[in-house]
Amino acid sequence: MIRLLTYNSQTNKPEYLPNASLDDIPISKNRMWIDIEAISNDEINYLADNFSLHPLALEDTKNQNQRPKIEEYGDYIFIVLHTIHFTKPHSIKIREIHFFFNENFLISIHQHPEQSIESVIEKNSISDFCLLRSGIDSLLHLVCDQIVDSSFPILDGISKEIAKLESSLWKDQNKNLVESTLSIKRALLKMKRTLSPQRDVFQYLSRYDSKFISEKVRLYFRDVFDHLTRIHESIELERDLLGNLLDAYFSLVSQKTNETVKNLTLVSFIFLPLTFLTGFFGMNFTNIPFDNDSLLYLTISLVGILPIGFLIYFWKRRWL
Repeated sequence: MIRLLTYNSQTNKPEYLPNASLDDIPISKNRMWIDIEAISNDEINYLADNFSLHPLALEDTKNQNQRPKIEEYGDYIFIVLHTIHFTKPHSIKIREIHFFFNENFLISIHQHPEQSIESVIEKNSISDFCLLRSGIDSLLHLVCDQIVDSSFPILDGISKEIAKLESSLWKDQNKNLVESTLSIKRALLKMKRTLSPQRDVFQYLSRYDSKFISEKVRLYFRDVFDHLTRIHESIELERDLLGNLLDAYFSLVSQKTNETVKNLTLVSFIFLPLTFLTGFFGMNFTNIPFDNDSLLYLTISLVGILPIGFLIYFWKRRWL
């Protein structure tokens, strides 16, 4: 699917085609935004022939297995960015968006529908689409800003999940807590691996003196870089919280184990005198000790009183 937005500086009017074809793409100096979803070989060949795009960059676009990066090819700049999407609880999916841009065109290529692209189109009226009037670099900034800001709701969702896990830890020690915590940690690690090189891309765009990006727009890319830094710091904070949550969980498990061992020890200590009595008098003797003697009854009485005394002592020490 191809969406085409063109702007003619002479007529000062933008034109939007939501379902364009290759024949609709003008080969002119007019500013244009070409958004391609699920690119085909014919479209790749068309871009290579009419926009002089390098085969290596087009190969990266076709493979869709690149890390975030920025490369300059003389007449245009090639950028690879990643977007983050929830696929199921505690799991995320990474998707790629590829950009080719210079002062005349912006070509965005992705394999799946992207909410960041939809947001840019929905928030700006086509009849008054000032971004192409301002320049392609302004349009690129707005799309990149939407891509970066789309990570904030995902982090908010992860924060809520961590809060639920903390609540379950103190209430019932949910047995699935460790599994859920490790799953969230893997998702955060995946986000960190994705967004860390992406920060380098926007740091480059905010500082590099390029003929395709004006000084004014470079300041806006600096703001995008600041947003990514905040996201990176939030990821580190959430990972620390998960680490503390696991430590607290294992401490509680260890405490419960110690309580169980202590109770079992107290029970065995209570029955120790009775075990001694039955073991001693259960042996075979020629003459049973204390037979017909008052010491026998005294010994039995002491052995019976000792467990009761131990129970009272343990209760006063609050061991029971």
